[in-house]
Amino acid sequence: MLMGLIAGLISMFKFKKRLKMCLVIENVNNVTLFEYKGKAYDRDKFIELEVEYLSSRNLDRKTLQKHLEEYQSELINSKTPDLVAATIEAYNIVISKM
Repeated sequence: MLMGLIAGLISMFKFKKRLKMCLVIENVNNVTLFEYKGKAYDRDKFIELEVEYLSSRNLDRKTLQKHLEEYQSELINSKTPDLVAATIEAYNIVISKM
């Protein structure tokens, strides 16, 4: 149980780090944005970083597909649909490259 908690905390820390790298501070042209917790983020950069992260985890296709299905079902009732949609796109890219 403790190991699961630690793994969850590490995963959350890495997610927040990737999200912070996508934060848009200035008004930028030609950038697709999404909003999360009142801040604007670069959608394409987020997807790129998620693809790198997912690829580095060396997950098999079945596991990736399971996670993708979980995100797709979450999208319907999500309070952050733009973030979930970007995550789904990252999973689709990783799965299509397999």
